[in-house]
Amino acid sequence: MIFNFGLRSSSKLQIELVSTALTPVARRWLSGATPVQKKRVHLNGVFSAVAVPFTGTGDVDLAKFERNFDKWERDATLSGYAVGGSNGEVNTLSPSERISLVAAARRRVAPNKLIIGGATAESTRLTIEMCKGMSEMGADAVLVLSPFYFKSKMTESAIRRHFEAVADESPVPVVIYNNPFVSNIDLSLDTLAWLANHENIQGVKGGDVRKMGYLSMKTKDKNFDILIASAGYILPALQLELYTLVKENKLAEAKGLQMRIIPPDVLLLAELGVPGVKAAMNIVGYEGGYCRAPLPEVTNDALLKIEHILKDNGFLYKEERMETRHKI
Repeated sequence: MIFNFGLRSSSKLQIELVSTALTPVARRWLSGATPVQKKRVHLNGVFSAVAVPFTGTGDVDLAKFERNFDKWERDATLSGYAVGGSNGEVNTLSPSERISLVAAARRRVAPNKLIIGGATAESTRLTIEMCKGMSEMGADAVLVLSPFYFKSKMTESAIRRHFEAVADESPVPVVIYNNPFVSNIDLSLDTLAWLANHENIQGVKGGDVRKMGYLSMKTKDKNFDILIASAGYILPALQLELYTLVKENKLAEAKGLQMRIIPPDVLLLAELGVPGVKAAMNIVGYEGGYCRAPLPEVTNDALLKIEHILKDNGFLYKEERMETRHKI
């Protein structure tokens, strides 16, 4: 899928995506062009970390990918979308596929919605090229995980140099992705606070609530955002409602809703992972599609567990919805 990306659409659109994906990276690499003027964005509200549907043969199913955006846009007034993160099986996507998906997402959502592209790569150079390519395809910001293949050599100073160089060259703001579950590298508070001083590093995404709380206090005098992951990919309207309740200081109502959201969120993120996320998407009316090999599909027992936990918490009301679990 390096050259045609397996995008399930018309030949004309396939050619268009090949062109739009490869041109920015190739042109930047060959010309050494300088980045455009940087701008800051407002990373407030609820963002959906989107999955990428694949066909049974491992091709990107662009039609399903686009229909999911159409449904997200109808279902909730989200602030934006993160394309090419862990939910999107980013480790299985080529750089050109990732840039193509950013372009496809940009075409499907309102101009005022933010697109955050997953620009992680193992080399600083390729990360910068990903940032530039995604920017040209409409990304408003980029999400970057620290390199981790040579983990023993990724000292604090090496990591700081990497993010500083990426932020210097990226045309759009950089959001640091601190995910030790994937990278086995947990960025220290000191390093995150140091990186927050860079004018083009605008935030961090992480799952350690306590650590993010401390970081929020250490960076309160800076324009630095803290992003926390949750179940926006299948329950966007409810995540938006939770966000609104907290902003309006309706904490009792917010707590009640949070207690309902936690069980499916924990099941999908902590236990079942991306295969569970995709299965849940199919159940509630989105199109998760297949996983890309070697990632396995969920078992029938896991499907039943997802259905039951969604029903028990009031997110699945009609028995006929149960039939959707086998429709990929």
